[in-house]
Amino acid sequence: KLGQKAFLTINGQYSTTSDVPRYDRLTETSGGPDQVKFSEWYYGPQERVLGSLKFNMFKENVLFDKSTIIASFQKIDEDRFSRKFGRSSRTWNSEDLLVYGLTMDFSKDLDQAGNHTIGYGFDGNYNDVKSRVLQQSVVTGRLTPGRELTRYPSDGSTLQAMGTYFNYRISNTAKTLFLDAGLRYSWVSVTAKYKEQDETFINWDPSFFEGIQNDNQDLSWALGLTWNSKDHWQVRALTARAFRAPNVDDIFKNRIKNDKAVLPNMNLRPETAISSELTLAKTIAGNSPNNVKVSLTGFYTQLDDVIVRRDGLTPDGESQIIGDGGQAIFDVQQNFNADQATIYGASGNILLKTATGVKLFGGINFTKGETTFRISDDDSNILFDTLTPMSHIPPIYGKAGISLEKEKFRIEGVYRFNGSKPLNEYAVTEIQVDPKTGEVTSIDREGSSDNLLQSGTCIHEDGDGIEKTFCEGALAWSTLNLYSTVKLGKVFSVNFAVENILDTHYRPFSSGISGAGRNFIVTLRAKF
Repeated sequence: KLGQKAFLTINGQYSTTSDVPRYDRLTETSGGPDQVKFSEWYYGPQERVLGSLKFNMFKENVLFDKSTIIASFQKIDEDRFSRKFGRSSRTWNSEDLLVYGLTMDFSKDLDQAGNHTIGYGFDGNYNDVKSRVLQQSVVTGRLTPGRELTRYPSDGSTLQAMGTYFNYRISNTAKTLFLDAGLRYSWVSVTAKYKEQDETFINWDPSFFEGIQNDNQDLSWALGLTWNSKDHWQVRALTARAFRAPNVDDIFKNRIKNDKAVLPNMNLRPETAISSELTLAKTIAGNSPNNVKVSLTGFYTQLDDVIVRRDGLTPDGESQIIGDGGQAIFDVQQNFNADQATIYGASGNILLKTATGVKLFGGINFTKGETTFRISDDDSNILFDTLTPMSHIPPIYGKAGISLEKEKFRIEGVYRFNGSKPLNEYAVTEIQVDPKTGEVTSIDREGSSDNLLQSGTCIHEDGDGIEKTFCEGALAWSTLNLYSTVKLGKVFSVNFAVENILDTHYRPFSSGISGAGRNFIVTLRAKF
């Protein structure tokens, strides 16, 4: 505490983990259902160090009434280890990330009643990524340089982002009507450089070794209106324009999975979106300890230049990466900007409170998304145009439960559910069209972030020497869970939980790892 109106907070954190096995990778096959691909595949311990200084000042002056300044630093180390079946050495992918950040926020009331308030500020961060790949002997532990591609550019990559914003809030005297308006200017720069030994399998463009850069800037805005009536109705309306520049992952990350290799695409443009959202809420018997609150929200978003993963080409125009033996070892994919996409959905929530401390609650969420898929000839003439599902759109999901809270304890039962996602709702990575008739001859849904092959519903068949895979998509699932808290005085409390009480086997959408079975959690907390 620096006087009566200034405060300095020092925050230091360190965390680490155990090894994290990727059991889904150990089920992958190569050349046949009985030929496993990996003997080992796991994440090494993730180490994270964070330090920050936070300065708060509550002193009215001509520029602000309240200010918050935060300077921060993070160091994150991640490792991935994998070993092909029968090999005597494992591949070690190592990523080291340094993050520097600075945030400054200021707010000021323009009148004594606080009906007119402005906020403004600045934020910036700098990310430095070092990526390397090594080979480690399982017999001697000796490390040698690896021949595989590094996960991120081998000679380093950076992301710099800066932004400044201004917002204004006005309310009526009764504080029942609020209007918020805001503007933000953003600038993002991504740089990368590759080492020349990365040309083992791919003939990179010479600019990749000299250093490449992707700069973007844009202006975003938002406008919102909130009305709270005396009889406990609430209406919230929001419209906004958003901007997301491609980051290091979007542009440069080399991702190899299921015989697909995602390669860099320097021509990525920012995604932009215009979105609208409307919420209606009503509290019944709002002045009583026994009351019910119901809310319904709907939204619609129109995206331009949305980033999607599709089949692509190497820098020298090949659709496959060829190994030393002259055989194709990976099909090439890249991130591209689709023309347009739409995302829309709705959510509903209900909360019933009683004077006895019993609460009943429930919620449900529904989201859909579509994006354009076009095929053009060499002269940019459109040969085929359709809409396909967007990737990473979850199926319908929600929860319902009951809780009881008293002075010394709290107990809660929760039912969580997740709907199914059929095959025809998975993202499309490639469409083959008959050039004469224009009819679709094949649709490929593998390789997107939906992770179709990891859904747990795929069957591999080998007929007439041709291996085929048939998938149903993600299955519906639900779990029953119990959580409780007991206070042991003013300082200590004990949390006890049982999750997935019925020990249901399920696999979340887009994950390659099944959810946890019946598990128990015991936590001791101390609050000083």
